[in-house]
Amino acid sequence: MGSPVHRVPSRYYAVLGEILRAQTPDYERLLASFNIDIQSLQDPNGTLTIAELEALIDVSSRMTGRGDLGFELGQQVRLNSHGPLGYAFLSSSSLDKALRLCVRYFHLIAPIFRVHYERHSQYGEITVTPCAVMQQRTLQFFLEAHAISFHAQAQMLLGPDNEGYDIYLSMEAPPHVQRYHSNAPARFHFSNSQKPGVTIRIATSLLDRPLPMADESVVRQAEAQCQALSRNPPPTGGWGDFIAMMLRESKGFQLTLEDVARSLNITRRTIHRYLASENLNFRDISQRVRFERACELLDARELNVSQIALLLGFTDVASFSRGFRRYTGVSPSDYAIRRLRTEA
Repeated sequence: MGSPVHRVPSRYYAVLGEILRAQTPDYERLLASFNIDIQSLQDPNGTLTIAELEALIDVSSRMTGRGDLGFELGQQVRLNSHGPLGYAFLSSSSLDKALRLCVRYFHLIAPIFRVHYERHSQYGEITVTPCAVMQQRTLQFFLEAHAISFHAQAQMLLGPDNEGYDIYLSMEAPPHVQRYHSNAPARFHFSNSQKPGVTIRIATSLLDRPLPMADESVVRQAEAQCQALSRNPPPTGGWGDFIAMMLRESKGFQLTLEDVARSLNITRRTIHRYLASENLNFRDISQRVRFERACELLDARELNVSQIALLLGFTDVASFSRGFRRYTGVSPSDYAIRRLRTEA
């Protein structure tokens, strides 16, 4: 994309280092062996590259044997974790105002994600979607962290006396799903048949509830500091790779170019232009990902060809078979037979 590699604020992930420290006394040498800058991780103003962050999540998960580290990190995030932006949230007159600030300055919190907020007559909808290429484990880690941190911070602002809200995660329910159920009044929903990200729906009555620490002068001062720190970087890692990741992670949801553009708050034409600079186009990437998914489903041997065609959004088996043959050189049936022979 011609843009510098993004770095994420390390202060949010220092908790992973502390978990590792409790697990092994030689954790500093362990992190160094994975090319993770320990000083940056421990520095409240430090930053990590996406590669360092992915390595940190990977080694933390493997060393602890825990699959709930994203959930754990989300619980540790507090409003004051965000520096001046956190004080702006605390001093907002309503949750609606705080969310509008969040949209404007979320890149100061997690520059590899985008937030979109849309208000309807009965509810508001907040979506958090990735804008950088990352591994599947990293994406799931962030989905859990964003979902739980929103809940924890919303409760700080609203107090315990509220009717709750619905939080949707684009992933299967994890083994530790019971931890989610203990976080009333939030209602958590899991499904991998939606575009990658987290979606929160919250009633307008909660959005407009006056907050107890409202102070417009503090908001103005904090926002001025946020503007000084602000930047609005584009997705990193290559547009073709990013689009492919979004399509792969959406699985049962047939993601369109409009969906991707909306999640990034840019136009379809802009994405076309960036892809063209890499000699790519959205349709070719979409077809490649769909037929890669078709091969995976055929390899699993849990669905027949008709079911796979329907799952991948084809109107009929014939059009699916023609496209599959163009992509692989053989029909879906011949592909399945060859795989069986290879395994035999």
